[in-house]
Amino acid sequence: MNPILRQLGLDPDWRLRLFRWRVRAAVVAAIAVAVYPLTGFYVVDQDERGVVRRFGHAVARNVEPGIHYAPPWPISRVDRPRTSEVRRIGVGFRLADGEYAEEKAEVLTGDENILVVTIIVQYRIEDPTRYLFATENPDDLVHGTVCSLLIEHVGRLEVDNVLTIAKAPLQSAIRAAAQQQLDDYGAGVRLLSADFQIVDPPKDAIHAFKDVASAKKDNEKVIDEAGAYRQTILRKTQGLAFRAIEEAHAYATRMENEARGQSERFLSQLEEYRKAPEITRRRLLLDALQQCLRRVKKIVADHAPGEAPAHIRILRQE
Repeated sequence: MNPILRQLGLDPDWRLRLFRWRVRAAVVAAIAVAVYPLTGFYVVDQDERGVVRRFGHAVARNVEPGIHYAPPWPISRVDRPRTSEVRRIGVGFRLADGEYAEEKAEVLTGDENILVVTIIVQYRIEDPTRYLFATENPDDLVHGTVCSLLIEHVGRLEVDNVLTIAKAPLQSAIRAAAQQQLDDYGAGVRLLSADFQIVDPPKDAIHAFKDVASAKKDNEKVIDEAGAYRQTILRKTQGLAFRAIEEAHAYATRMENEARGQSERFLSQLEEYRKAPEITRRRLLLDALQQCLRRVKKIVADHAPGEAPAHIRILRQE
């Protein structure tokens, strides 16, 4: 061994080991160069859409499911957001691991009452490129937009309307307004629903609200009962009036018929009288006497039958 190399502590075979290391490094580099282009292949699943960026600029938007190729990193980068996934966020509460955790969700109504209002919003990605690049955090943007519109719309209504008849219209109005604003921002999302989860007064005031609601129900019950009684009396009165009118019509018809019959009978008697006055007068007299004598119980004659004149005295009459 060379004395100089021995003094320096160098192995005489260092050149061979250095050569072997260089060969190994060259082989590894060659393998890396050969494998590097293969890393550009990527797969887009059925529920995904791909967006390819090359040096930071989007060069392929909305790539369909399947196997595709793009120059590998650092030249290109592929994002694959799930466009068919329904995302959910809570407004007024947190959605953490599927559990609901309440936060401050008090909203002021138009008549200066406070309500605890929470909404669960469901949406999906409609435009992957806009979702990735148009806004910094689209999920926070959806949350903030719905929250601000919730405060705005509830602030226009009275508390009774929010608690009763205005719930469904309010949900639709908030969703439509939020969708319009998100479209203006270019967020690339589509709202599917914005449904109320809680619409209640604060815990400290809930008993007072219940008392008010109970009083209103009692008031409505009394009004309904009064209306029903009014309708009953009105129908009864209308029935009596209708019956009185019908009876009056019947009486008028009967009197008219009787008057017409009497008139026709008088006319016929007048005709007979003109033909034979003496006979007609005697017949009418006999008819009148017959009508009167029907109610006579006892009679006394002054003379024997057949003798004239005969005076009749009525002793008893009903």
